[in-house]
Amino acid sequence: MLHNLLSYFTEACPLCDDRNVAVHFTIHVNVLYHFTFVGLQSAIEIVQVVYARKTKPITMPDQVYLTLAPSHTKGRLVELIISPEHLPQGERVLIIDDFLATGATILGLVRLAETAGAKIVGIGTLIEKNFEGGRNALKKVGVPVESLAIISSMENNTITFAE
Repeated sequence: MLHNLLSYFTEACPLCDDRNVAVHFTIHVNVLYHFTFVGLQSAIEIVQVVYARKTKPITMPDQVYLTLAPSHTKGRLVELIISPEHLPQGERVLIIDDFLATGATILGLVRLAETAGAKIVGIGTLIEKNFEGGRNALKKVGVPVESLAIISSMENNTITFAE
């Protein structure tokens, strides 16, 4: 799966056509993200990877960009936090997240990027659950949205992928 992800974002992904993305922006989740985006950095000339944190570390400055977004896994609102020094005004940003369901978490990342004055050039997800309406919610952002796999339904213990 990791190889497929890297191949997609380096060879086939319409979001990366100009290969000129300054910042990749995602939520800090696990080590898989780190290794994935190290590969992306070298392949599409991303200058840096910025992780939105869910808790503010003591090393982060007092002035931060912060928004709230619902978490499916926690069942409540969570904070998304970034340090202004890592997302300068005018940067071109590609937002990547693991899942696209309702779009609320990605819209939180959009708010953070817009607050910083960054230009969002695309949104990519590993898995999209299109029956939850997230793609529709992201239309107002006005950028391409790409997903590696799209699930059209999850019923009767069966996952059905869109073709």
